[in-house]
Amino acid sequence: MPNDNYFSYLLRLWSVVQDGRPVWQASLESTCTGERVNLRLEELITFLQSRFGPPVPGQPGEKTRR
Repeated sequence: MPNDNYFSYLLRLWSVVQDGRPVWQASLESTCTGERVNLRLEELITFLQSRFGPPVPGQPGEKTRR
């Protein structure tokens, strides 16, 4: 039974030269489906936020105040 509150990805990072400057690239591959997406490092957080939205209160990994 799939869990809609847990996702696992393999993150790959590498540097390429574009216009004479090094640029970081990223690849995310779902360990469940094998789906892969390639993006610039700057796009990584935006992609994840658009895919998963804000965290659900009380879920593991969320920072809580004590």
